[in-house]
Amino acid sequence: MRRASYNLILIVLLASLIVIATATIAALVHEADAAPAEAYVDAEMRAISTERWHVDLDRARAVAALEGRPIFVFVGRWSSPESRAMARDVLTNPAVRMALAPYVRLRIDLIVDAGEAEKIVMRTGTEINSVPQCLILDATGVLLDRRAGELTAEQVVRLATYGLEQRRWD
Repeated sequence: MRRASYNLILIVLLASLIVIATATIAALVHEADAAPAEAYVDAEMRAISTERWHVDLDRARAVAALEGRPIFVFVGRWSSPESRAMARDVLTNPAVRMALAPYVRLRIDLIVDAGEAEKIVMRTGTEINSVPQCLILDATGVLLDRRAGELTAEQVVRLATYGLEQRRWD
């Protein structure tokens, strides 16, 4: 009887440790805030730094997997006027912010974050040969859709909506 009590106590303690470890990991993953404003080339790009935009694909995938959310990837080159305009005018649009709320957001600069861009290419099998680009990935990093070129707010909202619809049928 005593051994059964010790086993029960041990099981309860292990379960508690697992819950604490899971909560700790979740908290650490959520600390993956966007890069500091110094990483931006100019003030126009700071517009999207006020929201949580990850800059690391592995961290974004970890959060997406943990929360069961898709990933929205904005690939730009901050020296590109089109990338800056899209970040400033489109990604800060209230309708776009609302459409992207269900997503884990990841932003990649082809120059500054070249390693992350390479991870996207390797993971999705798609080439990133123009900027800006928007990609929709599922929580595991599989490419669901992508659009190249400067998009309007309406186009980003449609892309985000389509990505969520694709996810529901997976």
